[in-house]
Amino acid sequence: MQKYDKIVRDKIPERIEADGKKCKTHFARGIDACVYLVEKIKEEADELLQVLNYHSSLDELADLQEVIVALAEKQGWTMKQVEERRLIKREERGGFDKNIILIEVD
Repeated sequence: MQKYDKIVRDKIPERIEADGKKCKTHFARGIDACVYLVEKIKEEADELLQVLNYHSSLDELADLQEVIVALAEKQGWTMKQVEERRLIKREERGGFDKNIILIEVD
């Protein structure tokens, strides 16, 4: 049996069982759910680094966004609030359009 100990999309257990396999699950709550979601963000970001081409990266970007939506909701934020904050920070600090790499600060 392969062990995972990671958060998965809601329909994954039923898809596993539909394939004739059995799986063991439990439900994370509170801060534990947030910790698992942050770990999932790391996993999805690593997968995005592996593909880095348009067709494959679209799925990975969508996966990342799904995890971010879930994490925001668990912390009591709406995506509208997240987007509003993103725009404020973009206005104050800029975006990532110019691809500036900071090397050193004296």
